[in-house]
Amino acid sequence: MTEIPRLAFNDGYTMPQLGFGIWRVPEATAAATVESALRAGYRLIDGAYLYLNEAGLGAGLRASGVPRDEVFVTTKVWNNEQGRDRARASVERS
Repeated sequence: MTEIPRLAFNDGYTMPQLGFGIWRVPEATAAATVESALRAGYRLIDGAYLYLNEAGLGAGLRASGVPRDEVFVTTKVWNNEQGRDRARASVERS
């Protein structure tokens, strides 16, 4: 896979500018899909609680053998989950 440009954060971490989204990936195939994406070189996986496939995302991440500290996983906080406590609960649930 071609080297993906990365964004630099103030703390020294860098994050890929291009990721792999799992919207509309069925839960039944999410693990294999995420594993394949990670083996192909993706290091940013974009998911969401409402996609109903986050268990597969986690399973694919574990199955890939890619160290967890090399992968960014993004999610969404929906409009009805605004505010500190609700947003925190949303992220923890995800």
